Amino acid sequence: MVLYRIGEFPQGRLKQPNYSTRYFSDCPLQEIEVYSAESHRVGRADDLLVDESGSLRYLTIDTDSHRQLLLPIERWERVSDQNHMYVTSLNREEFKALAEYDDTHSTKGASVDQVDPQAADPPVESSVESDRLDVQLLEERLVTQTQRVKTGEVKISKHTVTESVEASVPVTKEKVIIEIESVYGGQTQVDVDDAQVAEDGTVRVGIYEEQAMVCRQVVPYQNVAIRKETVADTVVTQEQLRRETLDTQTDGSPVANSADEKMLSKKKAGTAPALNGAMFENIFLIFNPVSGRGDPERDLALIRREIGSKAQLSVLETTPEKSAVTLARLAKDKGADCIIASGGDGTVSAVAGALMGSDVALGIIPRGTANAIAAAFDISNDLTEACNTILTGVAQKIDVASCNQRPFILLAGIGLEADVISQANRQLKNKVGSAAYILSAFQQVQELTFFQVEMEMPDRVITVKASGITVANVAPATSVLAQGPADVLPRDGLLDVTIFAPEGTGGALTASYNLFQSALNDTPVQREDVGYFRCSGIKVSTEPAQKVVLDGEMIGTTPIEVKCIPKGLTLMVPRHNSVVADEKLEGLPDLTVRYK
Repeated sequence: MVLYRIGEFPQGRLKQPNYSTRYFSDCPLQEIEVYSAESHRVGRADDLLVDESGSLRYLTIDTDSHRQLLLPIERWERVSDQNHMYVTSLNREEFKALAEYDDTHSTKGASVDQVDPQAADPPVESSVESDRLDVQLLEERLVTQTQRVKTGEVKISKHTVTESVEASVPVTKEKVIIEIESVYGGQTQVDVDDAQVAEDGTVRVGIYEEQAMVCRQVVPYQNVAIRKETVADTVVTQEQLRRETLDTQTDGSPVANSADEKMLSKKKAGTAPALNGAMFENIFLIFNPVSGRGDPERDLALIRREIGSKAQLSVLETTPEKSAVTLARLAKDKGADCIIASGGDGTVSAVAGALMGSDVALGIIPRGTANAIAAAFDISNDLTEACNTILTGVAQKIDVASCNQRPFILLAGIGLEADVISQANRQLKNKVGSAAYILSAFQQVQELTFFQVEMEMPDRVITVKASGITVANVAPATSVLAQGPADVLPRDGLLDVTIFAPEGTGGALTASYNLFQSALNDTPVQREDVGYFRCSGIKVSTEPAQKVVLDGEMIGTTPIEVKCIPKGLTLMVPRHNSVVADEKLEGLPDLTVRYK
């Protein structure tokens, strides 16, 4: 293959004249730093090479060891704002194996065809053992790229509209009044003001009037701002892909087992192995770039490196127009066997809601502020460990729940819990992280108020006075107001209800501390102002109406109806927990229990 530097090739024959915008975000080529999958600097971009037809083929890289490497176009990745290109599909050693380039348009060490993904089928090479033959089977995969093209033009101009306008202007006119007085009444003195007396005895008085003068004046009456906005969309395409399989021909009656046929039979049965021993073959990542306080580009590069090298990974980023629920449903329609939610508790809960009742597994890579859902299942906040849980963890069927037909994983909080969450605003969370909830909780317990509660279950009705009610499916120890029964687990088919009713700031702080200790020690709380019980479903109404929070998101006010959905979701977890069941109601103020 003959290659040309792009500056030496006729620009009119280039098939992708807008390559700088499409591939490099208009960044000057020689300013792009290239990094491997481990975020190791490989070198700096030098030039682009095109073939005889004018198609882009390779990016040449000047390495620190004074070599020029050929990076195929299929390996290019989006250039970040820091002018960095992270090639997550190649590690440091694989970069060293790339072909070299020199000014004679030839390669050293490996031919262009060997690094070209569209190369012909590789020859079969014999291994050292004479009775063994190693064959590499190839398959095609779709490589997606975007290209910015001009689809239209908008011309904006202004013109003058003429209309008739009436104006009324008040004016004054002078008139002469002549008064005649009898001289018999005495001497009369006449003030002629500005009258002029002529020599012949005549008096002349000037008469004036105002005339209206109307003129036109141009003044602004509207300010018009014109801008362009980029709207994100997802384009779905379907292509025919090829995969190599083995054709086994035998002479006589030898025993010949095709490993490829075994693999295909496993795939039909839904148990086909993925790359490098991973549990899944078709993983989709729902990535919320605005969650938490970290660097989203670096987080995404790490996830691509940890998971994309072991399984097929497709990335879908949330936008104001594309919610996590919409993207999760799209991933399901594309045949995903695992969907990863990477963001805060709101993102995780939304993706989980779209997967309830299906066999698609949910993976969690926490990048939010509280990350309470991940904490409830011992999923690490370290991104590398979280990725490892998805690839090598346990697919566990867990209970989920619905509140007023809205799905959730953790809990519904009424009263105090909701007040704490609503006061911890985004600005405060961005500044101090999860400490925002502690500051908000300290403020709320100083303004503690009671309300009347009625809780209706299938077998009984409970009325009580409280300052907070929490209905939990599962809750980490940090969700203090849900820790009445001490061990809130998502595998028992039941909801855990905690009633919080201490009086005064001191009582609230002491009760909160006891609940936290209860969670740490796995022992139910023993206080007269805290109660708890378990049920499969519950209706809660309050007087007056109270705020309700669902998995960290405000959803409105009471009344609510909560139902448990046993084993409604498949979740990748690192380990299992045991179940502790108990009930304690005695000692609560104004308590009545009526059995049905």
